[in-house]
Amino acid sequence: MIKKLLLPILLLTLVACNSGGVQSTPESVIQTVLDAAKSKNFETLKNLCTPQAARGAKIICKVPDSRPRIQGFFAQAFSKTTIKGKAEINGDRAIVTTLGGLKDNQELKFELVKQDGKWYLAFI
Repeated sequence: MIKKLLLPILLLTLVACNSGGVQSTPESVIQTVLDAAKSKNFETLKNLCTPQAARGAKIICKVPDSRPRIQGFFAQAFSKTTIKGKAEINGDRAIVTTLGGLKDNQELKFELVKQDGKWYLAFI
């Protein structure tokens, strides 16, 4: 019985993982940021920024190579943050609003750009 259930679950997992990836939507990029803060798996942040990103966005993408103190601050700031609603998409630009941060219900807007079919952090 378990073997019969295992194969369909594995196939669904593979399909879900290959159906766009981390940078397929603006929300998935921001969810990756928030998940990294919760799990402290900062390596997932490295390639989320566009080369033209503003300083605030680049700081997030440099967290994996930062000192433990900076990583701890990042984790504290974003581990309880959630995405508020859907992204506002206008062509190759999008804004994702989050709630949380260091202050309860602090609203923070992330600006993203789409390049070569992938979404990247551009500005915070």
